[in-house]
Amino acid sequence: LLVAFFTPQVFADDKVPRVLILHSYHQENPWAGSIMDGMMSVLKSAGSEINIYTEYLDAQRIPKEKSWPVFEYYLKEKYKGEKFEVILASDDDVLDFLTPRYKALFPGTPFVFCGINNIDENKFITHKAFKGINQEIDAGATIELALKLLPDTENVLVISDRTSAGVKTTAKFKKDLKELGSIKQQFELIDDYTLQELEERLKALGINDIVLVLRIQKIKGIDERSPLRFTKFVTDISPVPAFKVWGAGESDYTGGVMVSAFA
Repeated sequence: LLVAFFTPQVFADDKVPRVLILHSYHQENPWAGSIMDGMMSVLKSAGSEINIYTEYLDAQRIPKEKSWPVFEYYLKEKYKGEKFEVILASDDDVLDFLTPRYKALFPGTPFVFCGINNIDENKFITHKAFKGINQEIDAGATIELALKLLPDTENVLVISDRTSAGVKTTAKFKKDLKELGSIKQQFELIDDYTLQELEERLKALGINDIVLVLRIQKIKGIDERSPLRFTKFVTDISPVPAFKVWGAGESDYTGGVMVSAFA
């Protein structure tokens, strides 16, 4: 979709086209950085000069009740009277932010999103300008890979959280697991825990256990949403191999069939 969308023919008039990029997270976030790299790889291939404006919602660090009204006012005042050829947006928070505010902020501007988890198409019946890419984990293939590498596995500790994205990811994992059919391994899912409780659970794992991380954006008792810190915590503590389903940043994970932020 993106490669076909950004072509020199689209930007054929004499003025320099303007593109607004909205990211859900902060600038140093490796996931957002990889998505930005992917976007730029396509924008640069358009063969013409493009004015690019970039904004960050910072949803992992600042509660939406505090920041979203301010961010709405900021966008409205900063870009009043401005016209963009397209808006690109990454991840669920920006989509949730913009869906009810789109007509007031950027009426009529094409809106292309990515990084959205298990999207509900019914949300966009009244938003004809919205187009984009749904991303889905492949927990089933990750489990098959893990068991192929470690056939003596008896138990799998599955770690998720109760954020909106975590709930969607957990639901997809359960669906994938059911579709695998009959397997001998036992699966234990935890999604509500303190850092100490997670540490104790990881330290208790035995030689024939493995870990599968679905999501760890939010941990009970910690205000910050810090997925990289928490996923690294797992591999720092776990005495057994760990697998994950998202590919962002460097890690000590054994592997996984991971969603690529760049792609």
